[in-house]
Amino acid sequence: MEYLDSLPDDSIFSVLEEADSARKDRDEKKWRYTKTNGEVVIVRDRFDKIAEGFDKYAKIVHVAFGHSP
Repeated sequence: MEYLDSLPDDSIFSVLEEADSARKDRDEKKWRYTKTNGEVVIVRDRFDKIAEGFDKYAKIVHVAFGHSP
């Protein structure tokens, strides 16, 4: 840990600032659209929810077909 002790204090803050800047850039670049009622929808979030639903039901279907009558 001697290396961490030798770092200037401002280097930690600059890393945190860069991470915050990168997060803001990522959030700004998300695909989004506005519904007619004014609600903003982020496309990635919708796809994630759909994928979670498919994953959940795929497991159920797999179990159902795995048991032969």
